[in-house]
Amino acid sequence: MTKSIREEQYNKLFIRLSGHFLAVHLEDDFFELDDDAQMEYIKEYAWEPFEYHDPQDVYDLIDNLTYEVMSILEKGKIWMIDIEMWAIKDTKTNNLVVSKWGRSTWKRKTHPDSVNIVGYYKYEWDGTTKPSVRKESSKYKDLKPIKIRVTEIGE
Repeated sequence: MTKSIREEQYNKLFIRLSGHFLAVHLEDDFFELDDDAQMEYIKEYAWEPFEYHDPQDVYDLIDNLTYEVMSILEKGKIWMIDIEMWAIKDTKTNNLVVSKWGRSTWKRKTHPDSVNIVGYYKYEWDGTTKPSVRKESSKYKDLKPIKIRVTEIGE
């Protein structure tokens, strides 16, 4: 069974907005679970103010909020971008040093070796020895590929 684009967007938004009522966001495969498993998940992870509510009531709260936000989006007053992609992070400074942004993004895990990053070199020359010796840069070792999610809602 194929889902319509609207249904896919609705489900993604539902999962995203679930964090307003649950201690965690719903898993991406939430809608593949049967009804009983969905209610059990909601019961297990209900945010403290809702922990004694019936899981169906919490589901209905998420559903109502999702419906309202979807209605606003469909009226064209607001747009939404939701992208998941790979980037490279400097773990020492806790900054993203490079991401591919534009017409395409990195959908697969990228390695720092496959990208030229200004200010980060894999090797540096140790000029204190004769002849100079090439050694791996300590700064380069701090680079790690990470998965990021960018969500933006605007008018």
